[in-house]
Amino acid sequence: NFNPVDIAVSYQKSGADAISCLTEEFFFQGKSDYLKNIRTAVDIPILRKDFILTNIRFTRQEQSEPTPFY
Repeated sequence: NFNPVDIAVSYQKSGADAISCLTEEFFFQGKSDYLKNIRTAVDIPILRKDFILTNIRFTRQEQSEPTPFY
């Protein structure tokens, strides 16, 4: 059990320049919602890490909201 928002906030408070977030569900227990929730809690860039294994997931990636890098 883990809380990705708490982890991200802790990283930012510790001086992280960016957050790397796994969103792959099957192998890594990630979720796309983690990005949205983390975005509301921190103001540093977020890198989405996922593994695209099917065409359906590729389409989902194209439709997700990008997070700009500064």
